Amino acid sequence: MSRYAIGSLVSAFGLKGYLKLLPASHDTDRFSGLKRVFIGRDEKTATATTIEDVISNRKGLFVKLSAVHDRTEAEQYVGQYLFVDEKNVRRPKKGEYFIHDIIGCTVKTADGKVVGVVEDVVRSQAQDLWAIRVNKEIVYIPAVKEFIKKVDIAGKMIVVSFIEGLIEEQQ
Repeated sequence: MSRYAIGSLVSAFGLKGYLKLLPASHDTDRFSGLKRVFIGRDEKTATATTIEDVISNRKGLFVKLSAVHDRTEAEQYVGQYLFVDEKNVRRPKKGEYFIHDIIGCTVKTADGKVVGVVEDVVRSQAQDLWAIRVNKEIVYIPAVKEFIKKVDIAGKMIVVSFIEGLIEEQQ
């Protein structure tokens, strides 16, 4: 059964075991009615749990999971992901992608030169940044149409167009 990442747990919050969640999409309303989720470092090892409460305020989005009872337990889950099963997934709109589909894609230029592999997706207020390993360095590419020309999820390949000097400066 496939599972889909809907957010990453970035910190413990308060004493009752809440976790700050960095959602994988801008649709934070999706968490209000969501109950059954999976928590783990990847979809294969994630274990089932239940969302008991969701708090959304100016400081962020916070979830209380049935598997977590206090701050000490919450801290053990920091850096892990929240997943949903096929039944609870919301498909991305055109031009949007699941984070786990982007990670691991080979990045090439339009002329076919391999640049590197996407290792992570970093969320920011302006746009997502795709972290691409180029040799021993990580280069961050804004996930905008000016740089990202084609995404082939099935083929695990992304075609990009860089501004001059972006890669050379990083090597």
